[in-house]
Amino acid sequence: MRAAAERYDLRRNGLAERLARRGVRTENRDGLMLWVPVADETSALVTLAARGVTVSPGSRFCVSCSRPHVRIATSRLTEDAHALDETSALIVLAASASSVRLD
Repeated sequence: MRAAAERYDLRRNGLAERLARRGVRTENRDGLMLWVPVADETSALVTLAARGVTVSPGSRFCVSCSRPHVRIATSRLTEDAHALDETSALIVLAASASSVRLD
């Protein structure tokens, strides 16, 4: 179990560091998930899904959240640096996506 925990830490921290370098700061530094703040949860989910990336809506796992976020499972991440770079770029794009209302 220790080896698995170390691999999940490596994946989560690798993605978190890449996101931070691109201006998206995450809070959690342990566990099996990475919680990523986003401008609009639905827009982030759609932006990622359109590019073949699935994450979970943060609101599904939070009773009283102060801001929108998505939940990324570390078990689904890779340790490959190039893949983490690409994934972080997509997540940064999604984190800034917001819905446009036409009233």
